[in-house]
Amino acid sequence: MREKYVLALPANHKLCAHSSLKLGMIGDEALVLFPRTRHPQLRDCFDECFQLSGLNPNIIQEIVSKHTTLALVKAGIGLAFVPESCIIYSPPGVEFRHLDSNLPDVEIFAFWRPENDSPLIKNFLDLIPIEN
Repeated sequence: MREKYVLALPANHKLCAHSSLKLGMIGDEALVLFPRTRHPQLRDCFDECFQLSGLNPNIIQEIVSKHTTLALVKAGIGLAFVPESCIIYSPPGVEFRHLDSNLPDVEIFAFWRPENDSPLIKNFLDLIPIEN
């Protein structure tokens, strides 16, 4: 499955006036981002996109947990790039905007042994889209 990154903002943020955003519009806003040590290649992709858009990111906090990231956004600590699926479990007070950018897609994979006939695996597989 593939999904896009979106920008999470506090609901009262000035950028909420736009329906979609370009990376350069973020300017010197404080950002909450995942640490390079966790995903170095992905972070390199982000850094390249930032550079191409003329953005010199003001990263004030690096967080691994999406829930913590969204809590910091809600508190007004910074903006964050999160997978689109975060919209589903976001706390009230956080808004999301699609980005016109070259940020990479989030890729999600599921692996299982086809010979395993566990009802749990069958139920799980019934919930997710399967691409061949």
